Amino acid sequence: QFESFRAELASARDVVHARDEALDAARRDVREARAATDECNVRIKRLDDDKRDLQLKVSSLEEVLGDVGGYKKNVMTLRVRIAHLTSEIHHAKEIHAEIKRDFEHEISTLKTESVQCVKDAVEHTRA
Repeated sequence: QFESFRAELASARDVVHARDEALDAARRDVREARAATDECNVRIKRLDDDKRDLQLKVSSLEEVLGDVGGYKKNVMTLRVRIAHLTSEIHHAKEIHAEIKRDFEHEISTLKTESVQCVKDAVEHTRA
């Protein structure tokens, strides 16, 4: 019976070890997701800064030049660029939100799995 208990204990340890490896892999995924989120945040900040700069340029051009032929074209080009940057910012924010949702879901799943793994290991060693 002692050998049976040892075998069950070894089996439970194998289960815990496998769960630990899965948890380590998930943690690596979480670190990668955080890095991607940080990259998105940097990009969003840079795009916001570019947008503000371009808006100031547009505003300055409109004040100084008004509605003068060739300059109006420059103002319109800058407005198009602002619209494009706004779209990129929106897209980056959507990606950021999606990564955050996925990250929170993965953490929740891992917590549930870890709790269940511990319960299974305890029950397995008691049996």
